[in-house]
Amino acid sequence: MLLGEPGKLLIVGQAPEAGGDGLAPCTGFRGKRLAQLFGLSEEEMRRQVCLAHLLQRFPGRGDGRMDDFPAVEARMAAAQVQRFASFRVLLLGAVATAFGCGRSLQFVWFPLRGAQVAVVPDVADHNWWRDASNAAVGSKFFSELLLKVAAADRTKGANRG
Repeated sequence: MLLGEPGKLLIVGQAPEAGGDGLAPCTGFRGKRLAQLFGLSEEEMRRQVCLAHLLQRFPGRGDGRMDDFPAVEARMAAAQVQRFASFRVLLLGAVATAFGCGRSLQFVWFPLRGAQVAVVPDVADHNWWRDASNAAVGSKFFSELLLKVAAADRTKGANRG
């Protein structure tokens, strides 16, 4: 299975949110937070970025306020993705572990399944994003990201012509 769209940044989140429609990825809080980090409206973000769920259903709540993460089911879903169609891919939070990536790779680009991939803390992880130094690193990463994607697209277009 291919995941993403050529020429677009792909963001892979865990699953639909509780009470979400199950179809549109990153609705509710996550969508608003991602758009905010990019400095875009949600509508503009959805035009420029390809959003996907790794799992097709909300897994329920775990301990505390965070969602449960069915690791075995997630690894099986990740194994179905042989290649990413997008050149740049962000794996949000625990999704990275399903692809065999650890948290030590946060905000670092590395090759995986035909793409340049980075791990980003889940935008719903309030504890991580509340820390001022974490938020500064994350905000800088997101603000520069769409520029990198656009530059890569221009380079590919020039090489084709």
